[in-house]
Amino acid sequence: MILLSSLLIISCIIISWNTINFMLKEFYILLMLTHYLLIVLFLSYDLSLFYIFFELILIPIFIIVIIWGSRVEKFKAAYYLFFYTLFGSLLMLISFFYIYNEVQSTSWFILKILNLNKSLLICSSIIISMMIKIPMVPFHIWLPQAHVEAPISGSVLLAGILLKIGGYGIVRYCVLVFYEDLLLLKPILLLLSTVAIVYGSMMTVRQIDMKRLVAYSSISHMGFVTIGILSNSYIGIAGSILIMIAHGFVSSSMFILVTTLYNIYHTRIIRYYRGIFKNLPITAFLLLILSIINLSFPYTINFWGELYIFKSMLILNKNIFYICVIALNCIISSVYSFNLVNKILFNDESLYMYNKRDIIKNDFMVILIFIILTIFFGIYPILNENILNISKFYTL
Repeated sequence: MILLSSLLIISCIIISWNTINFMLKEFYILLMLTHYLLIVLFLSYDLSLFYIFFELILIPIFIIVIIWGSRVEKFKAAYYLFFYTLFGSLLMLISFFYIYNEVQSTSWFILKILNLNKSLLICSSIIISMMIKIPMVPFHIWLPQAHVEAPISGSVLLAGILLKIGGYGIVRYCVLVFYEDLLLLKPILLLLSTVAIVYGSMMTVRQIDMKRLVAYSSISHMGFVTIGILSNSYIGIAGSILIMIAHGFVSSSMFILVTTLYNIYHTRIIRYYRGIFKNLPITAFLLLILSIINLSFPYTINFWGELYIFKSMLILNKNIFYICVIALNCIISSVYSFNLVNKILFNDESLYMYNKRDIIKNDFMVILIFIILTIFFGIYPILNENILNISKFYTL
């Protein structure tokens, strides 16, 4: 997670050279502050530190959205982002106060070897806070709003790393510290994850705004993350980690491409685009490659992540219902991905789309690096082996 956040922060700096035209110093200070807060968050082994930096990250993101957002609705989106996650975290704060009152410590190492009273309520409070951050249905309303109105760097940070904090928190604290309570909540959480996958995919199909389409697809992908974590196997947890990494690469690249198209044609409505393959061949080729990767094409990180989760459900849990849901999502994701590609790239050429400049060099290099990493780690097995070994630690 630290390496992923570092790579995304560097990418945000590169892609912002040509899109941020005012208050540059303040913008880069906020990016560096976000990076620092993320590093401390992922390195913290104390619940109180985790909560403090969990909430502090909201401040720079809130400022980025509200100052450098694109439209008037950015104020509404920023407040959605801030208050949804802030109020959801109050339950987690109350549970941490209770933990400290019981054992006089909030250290992760101490809590791992203790049996707390009312631990089911504590685990439930933490789960709700993480569900809002992921986000999971029905706490997902803030995500499309924030993505649509945020600047390109804000969208990359939200999709690339901030959504992963919820999955990281569940693995770090709920799986290791409150494992038995998590098993009691497992049926409800699996049902919500299934609803998130199907609902996110169905909502993605009906979107007419490209940026909102990518945002709703994130809800579906993060549903896979929670299913893998709740699979009660190290293979499922490894699949969840791989999907989080892959989503950080692919979703960030999609947001960069959508913003590139918006900067060229000044609209994100899909029906206004057609035949850009003739005028923007590089942009069109990147969009086609990313759409294929997003479908979990073999020998990409996405493929291994979904394969591990499918295997954990098929062999270890033997749950046909969730296997059918995963298969259904593969079909629906193919529908919205190829529908997007066909409408934008391959319809008859429009005069409005004629003779426009292709993607700029900075954006192209960032997307190319993300694509290369996605394919490289899908072919070269060292990442999969390391994550599998790490995941075994969380299922001891």
